[in-house]
Amino acid sequence: MNKFIPDSARIISLGIIAWAFCFCCIGQYSKNITVWNELISIEKDTLLSYKEKLPKLFTLKKEFETSKLAEDSVYARILHRIGLYDYLVNNEIATKIAITFTNAAIRINSAGKKNCAPSLCVNGYANLGNFYTSLHLYNIALQYYDSSLIWREQYYVPNISKAVLLLTIAQMLYRTGDYQKAVEQLNIAILNAKTDTDSTLLPGLLNQRAQSNIRQGRLQEALEDVDEATNLSRLLNDEAETINSMLIKADVFAKKKDFAKVISLYNEGIKQRISTKDYSQISDDYTDFGNFYLNDLQNYIKAKDCYLNTIKYALKAGDPERLAKGHINLEQCSFRQNNYKEAEYFCIKALQNMELIAGNNILMNPSAIQITSVGNKELILTILRNKTELLLNQFIKTGNKNYLSACLQTSMLTDTLITKIRHEQSGEQSKLYWRNWTREFFTQAMEACYLANDASRAFYFMEKSRAVLLNDKLNELGAAAHLPREEAANERDLQITVVSEQQKLASFQAHDAAYDMQQSKLLEAKTNLERYIKSLEKKYPAYYQYKYADEVPSLNALQKQLEENKQSFVHYFMNDTVAYILGITPSHTKLLKLNKNNFNTG
Repeated sequence: MNKFIPDSARIISLGIIAWAFCFCCIGQYSKNITVWNELISIEKDTLLSYKEKLPKLFTLKKEFETSKLAEDSVYARILHRIGLYDYLVNNEIATKIAITFTNAAIRINSAGKKNCAPSLCVNGYANLGNFYTSLHLYNIALQYYDSSLIWREQYYVPNISKAVLLLTIAQMLYRTGDYQKAVEQLNIAILNAKTDTDSTLLPGLLNQRAQSNIRQGRLQEALEDVDEATNLSRLLNDEAETINSMLIKADVFAKKKDFAKVISLYNEGIKQRISTKDYSQISDDYTDFGNFYLNDLQNYIKAKDCYLNTIKYALKAGDPERLAKGHINLEQCSFRQNNYKEAEYFCIKALQNMELIAGNNILMNPSAIQITSVGNKELILTILRNKTELLLNQFIKTGNKNYLSACLQTSMLTDTLITKIRHEQSGEQSKLYWRNWTREFFTQAMEACYLANDASRAFYFMEKSRAVLLNDKLNELGAAAHLPREEAANERDLQITVVSEQQKLASFQAHDAAYDMQQSKLLEAKTNLERYIKSLEKKYPAYYQYKYADEVPSLNALQKQLEENKQSFVHYFMNDTVAYILGITPSHTKLLKLNKNNFNTG
């Protein structure tokens, strides 16, 4: 299993300013006219910077409040502008002011009162999505983009297309690891772009879908998308997407083991990208190139050079998340060369980049609350899993039990994050991807338990590593018992609709004219089901608790039960090369390890 940060999403940048400048013309009362005219004058004054406009907007807000005017769309527009300008002045990083004022504007415009502008909620929710994206809180951002899409379906806003919103949602899903659902959103976005004859969006949509397909091993689909994106971006003279297509194609050829093409495409793509001075994307490109050298060619010198460039351009972009990627990948370079002390240094730097620890001690860990609040779950999971592996190997090398103790603590923390990720994924393919991705972590955790002779934790990890997909399904079936009969029936009907639409889709060929329309119906059915389930989880806590039942019985509790029934119990964990066996009686435990040559897996 690879332990590196994978190819980064190459995405279309969202034009937040363009989104925020779409408003309905609203009739004003006579005493509002002065405030309205002043607001429009501030907005249109090209000689003023956003920083200079902010105090004028605060003055206008105070004037509105002093006059005791009713909160309406004019007041909401002032609040909306303050939120937007504050975000822009702060280098497009959201502050409490930006979020608070935008939420206040949405509250007014969504109240259903006279002289409000509900269509502005589309812009407001989209801006909140951008704000939380800037804070790397991608799951929260995803919720706001989804809200923007819901309002967009009710109120037409000309300069926020449905395809752009779907693309943005797909980008968030990609960042949070739900690749299957990202593809589903992009399927509909591509259909909408083609229907609206908006060819400018298509290269980015196709490239984004190609990346999600690569992550799921669908290389032929990815190659078809990237070839189409290449042709379109050249016709449109879209330099950024032409480069994106080139580098995504390199990812496909890496999977196909055509390494000469990979190196050629990366060298040319990065050369062109550097001329754009898009430092964030250049940093990502070097990360991906370094991953190729590290994992496909085991060329640690070339990989290290790439990761140092990752850090160089991340510093220019002022991006701590990209800095963390560079450092944790340098950690892996050092680890694979058995330079554990240097690996410790880079691992600590990655945790510091994410503001998860303050000191320089590899034995230190962040809290569970800190790690679950990080938006990029794959990044923090990689850091923690690499740290677990490093600590385990340091104990084996030095015999220092502090390393083993810290390894077990880090393993428990990592498991907390894995559980969080599992709850956030809705697609079965995505759950399976993460299940496979975390398999080696559980092997490391079991080895640490074996070396520490910690039967209690070994039992815990054996339970947590069992077939998660099966457990989730059983839990979902049992959770329905905690719903009112009408709600359970509604959920069942929506599930039936999804199955029905899926069966209809299977009857069409991928290139049939009706295929895209049926695919759209299927996504709509899935979206309706997911939104309904989320509403049930909020309304019925017992349903949520049972559905995501993660409690593992303690070893002591099991031993008491065994004593009552005069029984014994054997638990085991297996992978391709090793098996751990835990024998449990009411009063004793014995933990054994068998290597591949000691057992028959046939």
